[in-house]
Amino acid sequence: MKTNEKRKATFAIAMVPIIFLIVNLLFVLKSGLEEAHIALFMSAIFAAGIAIFVLKYKWAEIEEGIVSIIKMSMGAIIILMIIGMVIATWIASGIVPAMIYYGLKILSPEIFLIATLLICSVVSLATGSSWTTAATVGIALMGVGVGLGFSAPMVGGAVISGAYFGDKMSPLSDTTNLAPAVAGAKLFDHIKHMLYTTGPAYVVAMIFFTVLGFVVDKGDLNAANIDAMLAVLDNTFVITPWLLLVPVIVITAVILKVPAIPGLFGGAVLGGIAMLVVQDGNTLAGFFDAMNNGVGFGIKEMMTDSEVVYDFTANFSNMFSQYGNMTADFIREVNGVETTITLSGVDAVRETIIDAGGRVDELVSGGGMQDMMWTVSLILSAMVFGGVMEVTGMLRALANGILSIAKGRGGLVLSTVTTAIAMNIIAGDQYLAIVIPGRMYKESFDELGLHPKNLSRALEDSATLTSPLIPWNTCGASMMSFLNLNPWTYVPYCILNLVTPIISVIYGYTGFSMHKKEEHQEKVA
Repeated sequence: MKTNEKRKATFAIAMVPIIFLIVNLLFVLKSGLEEAHIALFMSAIFAAGIAIFVLKYKWAEIEEGIVSIIKMSMGAIIILMIIGMVIATWIASGIVPAMIYYGLKILSPEIFLIATLLICSVVSLATGSSWTTAATVGIALMGVGVGLGFSAPMVGGAVISGAYFGDKMSPLSDTTNLAPAVAGAKLFDHIKHMLYTTGPAYVVAMIFFTVLGFVVDKGDLNAANIDAMLAVLDNTFVITPWLLLVPVIVITAVILKVPAIPGLFGGAVLGGIAMLVVQDGNTLAGFFDAMNNGVGFGIKEMMTDSEVVYDFTANFSNMFSQYGNMTADFIREVNGVETTITLSGVDAVRETIIDAGGRVDELVSGGGMQDMMWTVSLILSAMVFGGVMEVTGMLRALANGILSIAKGRGGLVLSTVTTAIAMNIIAGDQYLAIVIPGRMYKESFDELGLHPKNLSRALEDSATLTSPLIPWNTCGASMMSFLNLNPWTYVPYCILNLVTPIISVIYGYTGFSMHKKEEHQEKVA
């Protein structure tokens, strides 16, 4: 009978599937692949094998744990599918093109990145949602940034930094409510306490994006490029300020605490109505198709057709008169080698417009529920691995192993931050990254006489802010899908997300703002 009894997972046993996962992920990166799905799923099956043959778990128990963890993420998955619909209808209706159009007119390149940080911060503070922020104004700001000559990772870093500032600091945010609930702190005590770490990190982010806006090489940005993009947008879509009412309505609904799923779906439907009413040539069948499969306009292909170019560019008389004598360089592939070709006069204007058409085409394509299935499958693969690790006690064993080497106040904060980041990587979910370390370290914070708000702050400084940095985490996968970013490329620019955990650990060792419990302070006195 003893041979069939379950064994308790140890740190050493728990590390085996982690090492297996790391090896798989390194292979994926070395091979130049962007899909971590199979690496995560294979690691989940490997972990399940260890649980069955070493820890003596039954498959039925493991499967139940996997399903339980997936249930936790189902709300996020449904929201992802709906956001795919929102993106598609907002592009097809001209909402996103209008936001890009007015953004290009209003925002200057030098202040764009800091403006992006501030705009996303305000919207996320008001809504309490990083996802809503990134999937609405974030998408438009990505288009504006690329139009102004910035790289997508730079703009993505500014969007994510701003979006997660509000997600962390807003009393409407789910994680901002979850962390103090797990730690045993009060909500507004928790928010005020986070100002010590988030405030300085936000200042660093502001300085970084301000300086970057002035010093970064914006490629071939010039007035002609921007004018060409504006002209392409104006000739492809009906642009009107009335379209901006739709995002205002959706954001207001979120602020008024309309549940996310019906609120966002309502935004998709409103986008569809605008698509049918404002833009010419759309049908109800086209609306359904966009909701499911997304949109693509093939603008560059249309413009490079020699006959269409002349008809199309006939509408750009202002550009021809203003830049008729311009000279522009274009990179073309000649005999298999990229070569810079210099054009002047009308030819340069025409090529500038065609080049702008390609840029606009990239910005106003995509979306749809099916476009989110790659992200959904990545999240499910991560949840399978996290479910196996959670139900078999291997996640807890990892946390206990880290706790065993924690020494004093600084070591405890470092352990909390490290464990939360590890949970984001292993379990692929920010909620687990808050709950598991919160349960594990609550008693240890109490034994040191530290106020629970120190624990809740450390959890948010690490679990909430690092979740969008992990490509297979629910948040990371979502940010990449919303903003059309490649894995890891945007991470160096997520300044708020990178700096805050470091400040949190520094405070743990120095003792700055590490408040004691009231009853402990009375005993010391």
